[in-house]
Amino acid sequence: MLLQLQKDRKHLIIWCIAAFICWTVFQIGVLHFYKGSEWQIITLLGEELGRSILEKDLTYRAWNSGYGGVYVPIGEKAKPNPYLNHPHKIVTTSNGQSLTLINPAYMTRQVHQLGMEMFNTPGHLTSLKLIRPENAPTPWEAVALNTFEKGMNFFSEAVEIDNTPYLRVMLPVYTRHSCLACHAEQGYKLGDVRGGISTTVSLGKVSKAIEEGAYNHTVFHLLTYFAGLIALAIFFQQSRKQLAARTAVETEREVLIADLQNALDEIKTLREILPICMHCKKIRDDQGYWSQMEAYLHKHADLKFSHGICPECQRTLYPELNDEETS
Repeated sequence: MLLQLQKDRKHLIIWCIAAFICWTVFQIGVLHFYKGSEWQIITLLGEELGRSILEKDLTYRAWNSGYGGVYVPIGEKAKPNPYLNHPHKIVTTSNGQSLTLINPAYMTRQVHQLGMEMFNTPGHLTSLKLIRPENAPTPWEAVALNTFEKGMNFFSEAVEIDNTPYLRVMLPVYTRHSCLACHAEQGYKLGDVRGGISTTVSLGKVSKAIEEGAYNHTVFHLLTYFAGLIALAIFFQQSRKQLAARTAVETEREVLIADLQNALDEIKTLREILPICMHCKKIRDDQGYWSQMEAYLHKHADLKFSHGICPECQRTLYPELNDEETS
């Protein structure tokens, strides 16, 4: 039994070590998973923000294109577009005011410039087939435009600028009916990818908010982890105490059994010593009665006796028999 208790003690230690390892690996895995998904959440929020900005740009472009462009007074901020081939690019009102036609691309560039000045929100309209050289795509925009040609309808790229995370986002610009008036000569057909529109979204605030949440999440997991370790330690101590108590009981039991066995051995030894009268040789039994040796051995050892006489006793008790034999 003591050997079994020793095995139980070893099993308890092994089980607690295995539980500690599993609990630690589990908590590390959860934190690693959360850290991995943290950037995915930031990227997803950045993509949705960039998409909403670009979709609004595409909305007002469609509005402008639906009317064939809009006329504004010619001025410092609205000079005639040298890349626009339109018979009524410049018109004069009845009161003599000169107006110039603002096509969707021209309007988009001006809105992007204004957004950069007011909100530091960049934007860029580009294409693989250029009319205006200044609209040439950057290397990453060229990659995005090529993916649009293959059927993709969204492109993003994470970058770091001045130690701040940013997300570049780009959507394709498709050829509409109203676009063909100016771009059919470039070979575009209805539904073709005519270019793309991009913006860059700062992820600094989003990242900071996510990191604050991640800090709280990490603290919570650390508290959970240490709480689990405390519970494991309490379990180990209680189990060890129980095993120690059982060991003490079993040790006491083994000692008691050993003492009883020794007592039985002593009793057996005492029973093997026969009290016998030194004169008549009678034997005393367990009840205190004295019996002839023959009767005692016959009763306790199942022995039968035949009677005779030894030479010494014969000479002592029956000397006449000795005399007869001599004569």
